[in-house]
Amino acid sequence: MNAIRRRFWAARVHRTLALVVGIQILLWTASGLVMTLFPIEEVRGEHLVRPAEPVVLDRPLVMPDFAGVPVEAIALRRIGDRPVLIVDHPGGRQLHDPYTGAELARPDAARIRALAARAYRGSGSITRVRLIAARPPVEYRGELPVWQVSFDDAARLNLYLDATTGDIVARRTRLWRVYDFLWMLHIMDYREREDFHHPLISIAAGLALSTVVAGGVLAVVRTRTGVRRRRIAD
Repeated sequence: MNAIRRRFWAARVHRTLALVVGIQILLWTASGLVMTLFPIEEVRGEHLVRPAEPVVLDRPLVMPDFAGVPVEAIALRRIGDRPVLIVDHPGGRQLHDPYTGAELARPDAARIRALAARAYRGSGSITRVRLIAARPPVEYRGELPVWQVSFDDAARLNLYLDATTGDIVARRTRLWRVYDFLWMLHIMDYREREDFHHPLISIAAGLALSTVVAGGVLAVVRTRTGVRRRRIAD
């Protein structure tokens, strides 16, 4: 009777847990499988964008006049066809000409289009350039404002460029969007799609482990019962 009772409760617990967490286990397995099929470089669209060019100065560097102005960081980078000095202040970010120290204007739509076209190495063409100051699409979760440049290639590439510097801050392709959706299902963060340390996934993982343990107990109990029955029959 004890063996029968143990088998009954093990089967009941296993069945109940499987019904509760079975769909999530399926999603974990399926999303994990799909995410292993593509190199992360392809997901990020790195093959569609030229790598950053090195900075080469052909004249002496002239620092801007920072007298009385607090400076948090200074960086020299090549953006598009020219080197640019990027200066971070507590109130924001500024661009300066590294040869004269003069402040440079923020890139406009035409400049952003030119920067995106220069960086792009796919076979499509630009279909839209827009400045996003609020309510960005789900695929972009960085700082605002940001420029979005869309291409009509097979990858449906969107480039996101910093509104102050014109730097490319994100690449988004059709494959990336699928990957991001699967990642959301995998880590069960349905809002930000970044946090995999939260109560919901911990509870689901605990239930999944309990399902496996209950199944193992059930298998052991059934095996022992089968052995006893064969002994009795013999």
